[in-house]
Amino acid sequence: AWPDVSGGGMSGAKAELPDLPATASPLEFGDWLHLCGPTMKDLSNQAARWWFLTTTQAKCYYEEWKEATPLQRVQIHPRLPEELHASTYARTEQRGVHLMLKAVSANQQQELVVDRDLNSTAILFRLYVRHQPGGPAEKGILLRNLTTMPSCKSAMEWTAALRSWRRHYGRAREIGAILPDGCILMKALEPVIQFLAKEDSQASFRLSQSRSQLQVNEKPDHVHLWQFSQCLLAEAGTLSLFGIS
Repeated sequence: AWPDVSGGGMSGAKAELPDLPATASPLEFGDWLHLCGPTMKDLSNQAARWWFLTTTQAKCYYEEWKEATPLQRVQIHPRLPEELHASTYARTEQRGVHLMLKAVSANQQQELVVDRDLNSTAILFRLYVRHQPGGPAEKGILLRNLTTMPSCKSAMEWTAALRSWRRHYGRAREIGAILPDGCILMKALEPVIQFLAKEDSQASFRLSQSRSQLQVNEKPDHVHLWQFSQCLLAEAGTLSLFGIS
């Protein structure tokens, strides 16, 4: 096996993870986990494999926890994957644990210390449980954001709103949430369609063509709705760049 030596520019003392507030939403936790990847994978020559095994194992424990009874949940004690007990991963594991403890709040640190959950898999598992990505609360938030658009007054605001809508849409697909009927989603997009049509006749014409080609009026399936939302985002972004509204 390759020795567990320092890797690239983020290794060692310079490596930092984004802070994870205790109040982070499930979606924000997912973003945090995604942002941690590049740093964690660069801790050593073995780090990419270490991070893959750690996150996979933590996710497996979390899926087990979601299906367990209250009594079964307290009996779950996350352990490192067997492969990570090898001495070649020891320093990477220590660095990873150190970085995760620095990234969480003081209260979260205290909970982890009290529970003696000081391996990387256990820490991630506890964070999964705390923020519960893919749980009922997150699914409810996602569905509300997909069926209701905020009230916006400018192209820049609509651009931001569309990006947020697409972010929630992608997240809903990622966690396997049941998406609302296409007609309901299309109705949620109507305010931005009306805004763009009012502000730019050429944009209105292009969107009419897109609606026809993608058949989102007659058969608003989820694939075509996603493509149509991309058309809307492009038009809103163009208006925003040119300073219209």
